[in-house]
Amino acid sequence: MKRACKFNGLSIFIEADDAELLDALDAYLPVSKFSLEDSFNASIELVREPPVTSQSKPIVDCKLLDQVELAPEVTQTLWQGENAYHLTVDHQFSLTLCAERNSASMKIGQSCLSLALFSGLLFAVDFALWRCGQYLLHAAAVTLPWSQKSCAVIFAPSGHGKTTTTLSLAADGYGFITDDAVVLCKSSATQEPAMTVWGLPRDLKVHTKTANLLPVLAPLLTNIWNIDDEQSVAIATLPQIGIKTVRHNAEPDVLILLGPRNERDHQLLEISKTEFLMDVMKDNLRASGEMGGKKTSEQFETLSALVSLKPTFSLSVGNNINSLASYLTRELQFIQK
Repeated sequence: MKRACKFNGLSIFIEADDAELLDALDAYLPVSKFSLEDSFNASIELVREPPVTSQSKPIVDCKLLDQVELAPEVTQTLWQGENAYHLTVDHQFSLTLCAERNSASMKIGQSCLSLALFSGLLFAVDFALWRCGQYLLHAAAVTLPWSQKSCAVIFAPSGHGKTTTTLSLAADGYGFITDDAVVLCKSSATQEPAMTVWGLPRDLKVHTKTANLLPVLAPLLTNIWNIDDEQSVAIATLPQIGIKTVRHNAEPDVLILLGPRNERDHQLLEISKTEFLMDVMKDNLRASGEMGGKKTSEQFETLSALVSLKPTFSLSVGNNINSLASYLTRELQFIQK
């Protein structure tokens, strides 16, 4: 079975020996059919067979780069060979990535969870984007009410409220780009914005806390929640509840670091670019081996350039989430004046 994944200058050829694997991708990547005339700048092969585990080296001459225990008896391990990376998640999958050829091969166990499958694919897509001069960042983004060409990029680690904040804004005049995966593009054209962003198309993971804070989501939710108290919501369904989705590139107009929620009013404060960059780096940049080091260096330079060009703020969301959009609009327009 063969499919294509295309978005914003990146075209990936995907081949799988199991139709269920391609079906599982629908929630994470825009998979479609392709014609013989199509050309691709990356490829991913998906195979149902026992994956390599963290207890054995994928190849003889491998260097251990990173090892993290994701859960009891489930270890994620990253190796580097001469011209390839090898990522394994015990009992789930093992991925071999050749960055020079922009190709990946993924062995997937029978009990592999969809979230584990996505984490492996995201690793491959991240490198494919880099080879095309684009950089994947862990951040949210919304277009501004007064300009669909400009946006706010919101940075925060997982579990710090990016989805809730983004959906709250998008339900009240802002345009939804992404709640978790921003792709940063550096323009080479002199008459275009120096940088633009777009959102990697993937389903939202809505937590019960988000659902309780934003009743507008109710028509899109079921009574079925996973063990993490989350459920998927397709981006394509957001317009049904009045949320506008944005698929075009937008120019970052303001950069926001999402801080802890407080029990009082919303608070938007200007912070130094150095402080902002240091916090964002912790969640986005990880040096790993020679190839990864080059990628990290280029990503850091591009991210630093973005921060140097745009105003940087911290945002603490208060106890009334429904007033956040009007507050942020008022504050940003006042700052621009």
